[in-house]
Amino acid sequence: MADKAGGGRDARTWLRRLRSRINYRNETEDFEARSKGIKSVDAVETLGAAQVSTMGDEEFTRRFQAAVAQSGRSVAVNLFPIHLQWLLSSVEAHYFDVVVEGDRQTALSINGSRFRSLTLNNVATITLADCRIGRLGASGAKPNYFIRDCMIGEFDVHEGSPVQRLEWDGGYLGQFHLHEEHDRAFVGDVWLHDLALPKNPEHHGVQWLRDAREALNARSNFVAAGVFHASELALSRDREPFINRVASRVYQAFSNYGNSLGLPIIWFVLSLLAIGVLASIVGTVLITDPASGPPSGWHAALRGDGLQAQALRAAIYALQSVFNPLNLIVPKPLVSVSHWGAAFASFILGIFGIISFALFLLSLRRRFKLE
Repeated sequence: MADKAGGGRDARTWLRRLRSRINYRNETEDFEARSKGIKSVDAVETLGAAQVSTMGDEEFTRRFQAAVAQSGRSVAVNLFPIHLQWLLSSVEAHYFDVVVEGDRQTALSINGSRFRSLTLNNVATITLADCRIGRLGASGAKPNYFIRDCMIGEFDVHEGSPVQRLEWDGGYLGQFHLHEEHDRAFVGDVWLHDLALPKNPEHHGVQWLRDAREALNARSNFVAAGVFHASELALSRDREPFINRVASRVYQAFSNYGNSLGLPIIWFVLSLLAIGVLASIVGTVLITDPASGPPSGWHAALRGDGLQAQALRAAIYALQSVFNPLNLIVPKPLVSVSHWGAAFASFILGIFGIISFALFLLSLRRRFKLE
């Protein structure tokens, strides 16, 4: 029962991430525009620091809830008490301008809300889930961020408040603003999983990607740095010559610029399968040398019209087409196909296969820093 329950959770998690990924692709441009354009919206009520400091918890809660009850506007709070953080979760119809004042000990957790800007003072641990945030920043502490399925337009790393730890699982980032020196912007681990970055440089340009990559490389976090390097290459592609653009698209499609081990494996397997199916359809023949006599050993299994012999010949031909397309390694191939068109198509597919295999080795070396 436990295994079934675990499998069900895994399936639901996978579906949620797939749905979120599709939504991010559809929402990114709208989110970017709204996170900037909503600045023209007047706040229903602005609760200043002086006001908040004189309110009791009950009065503050009443004023805040009354403000968010008026739909279509935003609410600004300049000194939000962290012990009332539950008020900030699951209010989806509004954009907030909020400055949260912490005590360096109480963790902040927000789920399912929208912020035009979220500024955190003296908050050491921040957990965000399913939020839309125009601009996020923390100061007065070295924050630990735990982010899941959030869209963040601009992420500030302030001077004197480097990121102690960042774990980001799913979502979208528009831009890092690194106000700290690049070699000090990140202190500890940075883990990025399934994080979407801008698809065009219209809103944020490309330089911030270089800055983020430099900051992560300074901490020897080459895996996370590769995410930003891949986005930089994709966004810079249109300024490159035609041949460079083609090479860039191939490199991205086959290995995500060396950041993916799975993509080249998938392409390699698909190339082998395509050649094998094609060879099975048109038919294969065993190439023999009369001077050497009949095939012996395992080569004898390639003879005949049986299903096993046909499948084995198709598999051998697929491997030949990928690893020996021009007969440079082995001058006399074992198997050939019965039609020249199939041979030409197999040659093209074999090129894709060997490219995939080469990119897999390159990604493997880059991932694990193999020399």
